[in-house]
Amino acid sequence: MKKTKLGLGWLIPGVVMVANPVVAFYDVLPDCIGYLLICVALLRLTDLNSSVADALKRFRTLIWIHIGGLLMQYYIYNVLAKEPKLNPQEIPTMVLLCAFVMAVPQIYFALPAWRDLFKGFWELAERHEGSAVFHYGKRNSNLCERMQRASGVFVILSTVLSVLPEFAVLTTFEYEVEKLPFDWYQFVWLFRVSAAMILTVLFLVWITRFIRFVLLFSRDREMMDSIEERYARDILPQSDMLSMRRLRFGIVFLII
Repeated sequence: MKKTKLGLGWLIPGVVMVANPVVAFYDVLPDCIGYLLICVALLRLTDLNSSVADALKRFRTLIWIHIGGLLMQYYIYNVLAKEPKLNPQEIPTMVLLCAFVMAVPQIYFALPAWRDLFKGFWELAERHEGSAVFHYGKRNSNLCERMQRASGVFVILSTVLSVLPEFAVLTTFEYEVEKLPFDWYQFVWLFRVSAAMILTVLFLVWITRFIRFVLLFSRDREMMDSIEERYARDILPQSDMLSMRRLRFGIVFLII
């Protein structure tokens, strides 16, 4: 029986795009593309594990949320910034508003998505007698559990640090009505650079751990052979379902 590669390698570029630092609501690598790559990587595993399927649903939702964020980024920096009669506080206020609005669904959907993803990897490893991800650490937790905790910490800290410097604009309004003696927004780029440096360190640490996890999981050959054989045996014969999935994915890809 011919085995089918699962395509887990797409996880790495997808996570790099998702986790890169966002400063002043400007995302150099669009997160919507990153989440799309993650969905591509997980598409086959969703047929084999319900936890991975739950994670995929949330990642799909994040694609549409970040498409909206990308449109707002374009509006702020390519449309609003070119307005001739623009209030000096209008762009900073829009940046704060959009960054905060994006932060709420980011935490709400991303936290359980990463938790379910690593839970799914754990369940697949247990079912197919994998051993690579079951190295226990000091807290008697395996690699999947440690990645769940690390991902939760990364999502919260990266989201908060992306928004926090933008709150400095609120002191401008208080300063103008003489309720505050000092306008902290004049130092906003110092705050942004400091946050970006911390975000870069967090990014490098988390992405290194994630790549290590993916490599350990995918190089467990006995487990991967078992998963691929199960997919070829149970899923590939369902040609109608697979054709509809390719059609839906193609539509989503063209929209993005």
